[in-house]
Amino acid sequence: MEDEDQQLEVLTLLKHGIREFGSVLTPRELDTISAAFDALVLRSNLIIGRLPTWFVVRPPDGARRSRVYDGEEACLRQAAALSTLHNPHVRKFYGGCHVGSPFVLHEVDQPGLFKWSFFSDCALGLDYIHQRGFVHKEWKDETLRYNKEAKRGMLSGMELMKLHDRKNENDSYQALQADVASFGMVIFSALARSRGYSRLARGSDLPYDKPAFVSEEE
Repeated sequence: MEDEDQQLEVLTLLKHGIREFGSVLTPRELDTISAAFDALVLRSNLIIGRLPTWFVVRPPDGARRSRVYDGEEACLRQAAALSTLHNPHVRKFYGGCHVGSPFVLHEVDQPGLFKWSFFSDCALGLDYIHQRGFVHKEWKDETLRYNKEAKRGMLSGMELMKLHDRKNENDSYQALQADVASFGMVIFSALARSRGYSRLARGSDLPYDKPAFVSEEE
């Protein structure tokens, strides 16, 4: 294994195996794995720190895997953020793996619905994310998710950044106000797609008064 990424992946998986199964391995098995780990460390000159508490290899029952295509560092950042979020309107996070082909594990979900109650649920999720000090670095179609079994809308929790990570006005990270505006644009785009862009009147204003079917809380 001349490739450093492969060496890092094997070392990480070996360390995870020792952590997870050390109590059930025989002394001989544990010595063999430890010897292989030490030999690879000496050969590669890589140092494997403490594994994150959320690190997993196999998905639990009822979990879905989503690839993180931006690499190890992006996976570490996203998983670290997701592990701190616990709200019914933010997709439940079960763990992840940042080496090899990085991925995160989360509850089973599907694309969002075009219903006002769904958007209201997602707004509650956005409010919670802001309270936790995060904003979205980027909004995507898959940011809005739906749990069919629980019948609730939620945000994916992906592409989040801490507010204090914004260094200057040239950074692309969005502030709270911009995050809310982006959420509104996602809703508007969903409305346009559902009704057909050709049916939208250019230059017309949205109604000022709250529609009758929308509650004060919503």
